Amino acid sequence: MKQNERAELIGIRIPPTVLFREIARGWKVILLASVIFALLLGSYRYLKFKQQISTVEEADTSTVEVYEKAAAVAEKKLETMTEYMAGSILCKINPYETAYAESTIYIRGDEDTAFQTSISLAFYATQKIDWTEFAEKHNTQAKYLKELVSVSGNNVDSQFLIQIKHEDETSAEEMMKYLLQKLSDYDKELQIAVGEHEYSVMDWSTRTGYDSSLIGYSEDQFNRIDKLKTCIKDYKDKAKNAAGSTSTNPKTSVIKYMIFGAALGFAGAVLFLLLFIYIKDRLLDPRELKALYGIGSLAVFPHKNVMRKNLILDKYIDSIGRDDAELISAEERAGILAAKLELFAPGTRQFALVGDVGETELNALSDTLSKMIPDTEFLPAPALAKTAASVRNVCEANAVILVGTINTSRFGAIDREIEQVSELGKNIIGSIVL
Repeated sequence: MKQNERAELIGIRIPPTVLFREIARGWKVILLASVIFALLLGSYRYLKFKQQISTVEEADTSTVEVYEKAAAVAEKKLETMTEYMAGSILCKINPYETAYAESTIYIRGDEDTAFQTSISLAFYATQKIDWTEFAEKHNTQAKYLKELVSVSGNNVDSQFLIQIKHEDETSAEEMMKYLLQKLSDYDKELQIAVGEHEYSVMDWSTRTGYDSSLIGYSEDQFNRIDKLKTCIKDYKDKAKNAAGSTSTNPKTSVIKYMIFGAALGFAGAVLFLLLFIYIKDRLLDPRELKALYGIGSLAVFPHKNVMRKNLILDKYIDSIGRDDAELISAEERAGILAAKLELFAPGTRQFALVGDVGETELNALSDTLSKMIPDTEFLPAPALAKTAASVRNVCEANAVILVGTINTSRFGAIDREIEQVSELGKNIIGSIVL
């Protein structure tokens, strides 16, 4: 198989359990990175806190009490505005479908009396009418009704226009009827107080239209609320600075930074180990040879690293994802190997051993296999591309076995060994992994 063909499979060749095992082997690196990053970020937060404590704004000469009172006043305003926005009818009106109720009031009489009456009625309509009874009936508050009423006109001519805005024409009409009744009752008092005059209501109507003044009204109210929130935060921060402290519980903040640092170190270490595994490009599991080259496994010998581990955790990690063939006894392994050799190469008694494995290891394996399977010769052929004796052994052998060593054999070198065997006209019948 060519190198570029193998590269297409490299992303899927490692079984997930094997990949997890190889990453877990670096648990000391992961633990060290987590501890270092936790200490670094925790120390950074602690030093930052100490710096904040020792730093007092030079331009800030006000006392803590002043800022706390300013924050309290702003909070009260915020509470009032929030309550207003929740109940305001004016804020709920759709500016593109505003309902209007309009009526024109005419006053006739001598010039002074008519003028005085017109001024009094206009003022009464917008400021003095008691909307309490009407508000209770409609489940709202009088202040929200009062802001819906506006008066405009020419008092010199003793007439003015009353306009009521609402969400729908029916509600606007009800308000106008209530207002006109109150205005008529008040005019009876004016007849006595100011003088006799003629009071009449003309052009009484309702309509729905567009009101440009309401386009940005609600948005302006929300902007004012946001500004108040910003002011409150600013006042409280300045109060803390004036007191010489920006945090009442630095321990919690430091612990949070340490936890984040540990997580960052853990992720970084895992990523480093993962990249190292792929960059190293070494044989990690016998199943990789089957996945990449289609070469079946003949035998798997116990991994040497298991014997070198001392810690129980290391032994447990090293056992994750192991091939079942590694767990059987030497006698069972010899029997299975002999059966597979007879199956894949019937009658063959001479095999060449090739692969990215050192000469010493191949010689030792050759001796071991010869003892395990009598009347069968195993010829070591290390460094096939460089050693003439190895080439002769491959040519003399009836079949070839690929040998690999976990965490040692390089796939690039294995590619070259397979190509050399193919060029010599031989077939690889299976693999043995050390």
